[in-house]
Amino acid sequence: MGTTFGPSNGLTLRLLCCLLVFQLCMISVFAVAAQIESYCNPNIVNCLASDGDYVWAGTAGGLVRWSRRDLSYRIFRTTDGLPDNFIKSLWLADDGTLWIGTGGHGLVKYDGRYFWMAGQREALGSSWVYCVTQDRSGRIWAGTTNGASVLENGSWTTYTTDHGLAGNWVTSISVDDEGVIYFGTYQGGVGRFDGQKWSKIRLFDGLGDNCVFAVGAGADGAKWFGTLYGLTMMDQMHFSTYRGKYYVPDPKVKMVRCDRLGRNWFGTRRGVSLNEGRVWRTFTIEDGLPGNDVSSVVVDDDGMTWIGTADGGLCVYDGVNFTNLTIDDVLEQQVVNAISIDGEDNKWLGTEDGLCRLSSDGSRSWFGVDDGMMNAQVNAMVLAQDASVWVGTAGGVGHLDGGSFEWFTVDDGLSDNLVFCLAESPRAVLWAGTRFGASRLDGDRWTSFTVANGLSNDCVFDIEFDASGGVWFGTANGVTRFASGDFATFGADDGLMDDHTFEIEIVPEGPWLFGSDSGLTIFDGREFAYYHPPDGLVFFFVSTIVRAQGDILWLGTRAGVSRFDGEDFTSYFGMDGLCDGEVYDIALDSQGDKWIATKRGLTKLTDEPSDALPHICLRTNKASYQRGEELVLYADLGNRGMEITVDAYVALVTPDDSVLFLPNFESVPSPLVANHLLTCHARCLFFPIAQLTTPQDASNGTYFFAGALVESASGQVFDTIVLERWELW
Repeated sequence: MGTTFGPSNGLTLRLLCCLLVFQLCMISVFAVAAQIESYCNPNIVNCLASDGDYVWAGTAGGLVRWSRRDLSYRIFRTTDGLPDNFIKSLWLADDGTLWIGTGGHGLVKYDGRYFWMAGQREALGSSWVYCVTQDRSGRIWAGTTNGASVLENGSWTTYTTDHGLAGNWVTSISVDDEGVIYFGTYQGGVGRFDGQKWSKIRLFDGLGDNCVFAVGAGADGAKWFGTLYGLTMMDQMHFSTYRGKYYVPDPKVKMVRCDRLGRNWFGTRRGVSLNEGRVWRTFTIEDGLPGNDVSSVVVDDDGMTWIGTADGGLCVYDGVNFTNLTIDDVLEQQVVNAISIDGEDNKWLGTEDGLCRLSSDGSRSWFGVDDGMMNAQVNAMVLAQDASVWVGTAGGVGHLDGGSFEWFTVDDGLSDNLVFCLAESPRAVLWAGTRFGASRLDGDRWTSFTVANGLSNDCVFDIEFDASGGVWFGTANGVTRFASGDFATFGADDGLMDDHTFEIEIVPEGPWLFGSDSGLTIFDGREFAYYHPPDGLVFFFVSTIVRAQGDILWLGTRAGVSRFDGEDFTSYFGMDGLCDGEVYDIALDSQGDKWIATKRGLTKLTDEPSDALPHICLRTNKASYQRGEELVLYADLGNRGMEITVDAYVALVTPDDSVLFLPNFESVPSPLVANHLLTCHARCLFFPIAQLTTPQDASNGTYFFAGALVESASGQVFDTIVLERWELW
């Protein structure tokens, strides 16, 4: 369980034999070992970087390294040390280090052997890194959703609009030949920094639009800005904006790449344009592109052009022909809104682009607009008792029976075409929850119910049935029960934690469960119990609840999955292998495996209860130190509840894995008390556990901090051994 940052356990075993031991404070761990397998799409390419024999692709399904020689590939995911499978940006630095910006877990660097956390939310403007680049002084810049952060002498500094940046959401960064840095921002225009002063370029200056997705500096000195409404060129403060199809196939220009051959590439959702002087050319799927939504372009050492798309994968262009590179056996659509599993263990997935059936034999079938679906955004699904399939979409309710669809909309009596949930009663009556009420299918027509009839709110998120024939509705303003023609409403005043109820679980033999945006409410028939992050739940927003064998609850939230056995919570995150922490649905197969539908793909989780310990990542407080400066060792608890006594084994080692010296650590006074349950609803919690003073006689250079945590009582080692690289100067 967890992610490994660092080398093999061989070094760890050697360290355990010789390292200084010191006792830490009481912390506590509740662990369940699990096997996690994710199906996220590496054909959704967000960024590219060229590195000698390889081309790197940052995708929605991990980091892919392509060989230029034989076009083979290797995929790096969280199981290989990445903190996130969603890669948003890449930059190959002058020293060969690959800098990796993630979609929610900060900045990572790869040195050819290991992945290192180079900046998280505590150091950067935010943990979403949209772009990375290196300036003429060798400093690394990261554009985030909350400013531009720069790494200099081992420390991060973040610039925002308070310092003169045009906008805080930085989408792109480019450095021209004179060392001037340009920042594209979302709705703020372009920021310009010459090393001393900040200035802005906006719509009234000649920019096509203030919403800027990409910036680039051409070999001829011209600056190019891709905006929401056109491509703008700035040459000596003279502006020209190109919007016609002769120049770009779509006015929304999301990518600008000025390559080393003097050419300018502009990516749009309808193809890519190539500019060479006065000549413009456009390439689309009709010319050989694998997809039209072009996100990135890079030129390798042989002059071959690699083009990444968000809707078709990757291709190589030799100036005449396109060679498409696609990774097989992946889930084509990354957003999975709903999942149901039939009696033969076939998985039915509701996605943003249609309905997918993953058969138990490994084959798959897709149903979309071309197959009779009126709307392809599937939000909900029901596998009916007659073996047909019902889907709730953004355009009505569809019924798949015998290979063809029948469609129902407001014209047939449905309360609204935007459907949030579907449910079939034990008597095979279909109900739909929509934006403007609940509807029941009576024959070929729908009967709708709204606030006027007795619902607590028209926005219905979930529908369940009780043993007495009652129908329960989870709404935006409490819970409503409908039985024998009467409505009864329950809310926070009646014992629920929150009125906003997104999920209901009603079973005759067990307690009733209610998920809201404040946590989990459990009603056992007599009293209410409430659970939220301070109790161990991974996050407040509970979007789905599944009851497994042994009354184990699986709770999907907007920040991960929690397993609850009635006493303790165990949580799983993106760093543990989930495609994404934003969970929309969970289903159980015949083996008891959990299939988790997320914002970025599908994850299969097999839990095997054991006494194994989860990982705790060890961190230093900075990346660079002077002699005699204090170094603080932190435990990155990663949102887990902790309550166990552990010993720490630490050493400083050289890059060749030899022990350099054993520093004298001193325990840092703990903010915790014995037997205190430590939880945090944020992504990470850094907890100081030890400190040292860097030695005066050590030479300059790169050192590795190595460490392991061991449970005092059992001697078990936490399964992740973490190394932290830092500079002494």
